[in-house]
Amino acid sequence: MTLVDRSSSLSEDSTFLDVLSRAKGGDEAAFAELWRANNPGLLRFLAGLSSEDDARDVASTVWLEVVRKLSAFEGDAIGFRAWIFTIARSRLIDLRRARRRRITTVTSDSDHRDQADDASDPSEIIDDHAATQEAIALISKLPAKQAEVVLLRVVADLDVDTVAAMLGKSTGVVRVLSHRGLKRLAELLQESGVTR
Repeated sequence: MTLVDRSSSLSEDSTFLDVLSRAKGGDEAAFAELWRANNPGLLRFLAGLSSEDDARDVASTVWLEVVRKLSAFEGDAIGFRAWIFTIARSRLIDLRRARRRRITTVTSDSDHRDQADDASDPSEIIDDHAATQEAIALISKLPAKQAEVVLLRVVADLDVDTVAAMLGKSTGVVRVLSHRGLKRLAELLQESGVTR
């Protein structure tokens, strides 16, 4: 199961900085490249902490905020990921607070997800989607703080220091939460009989 796509063309800072500069200058193709490189992980992170519908809604608000504030962003590819995941975390907290203040109705989640890579073999897309869904479902069974740290470390591919800064926790606490979360995930995998 692969939760992080490390083959992104934006993984090298020189390429990222060029794309970022063009996006800041209004180049729609460059912004689309930023979106394509970061949106799948953002959706997986949010889906691990909420429903798929909420994940898509929050991701949309994140990208709207990125558009509004992109010209002020300074940093590298890791800093950009940390920035968008910080925005996502804040918007998800806002959504939860708003829901607590009003009466909600229960709606069903859609099992449909857009696939960005039309060149892939359909069976691979289905297998990857199923594996990702299984992984997100298992992560969502973790205690909230462990799930959040595991998603930020594994899905967002952020280092311990960045996650600690985002969450306002020490690096030691982040390491402990990550270790406990991954240990519990291994137990859940064993309990479910999945061997991957």
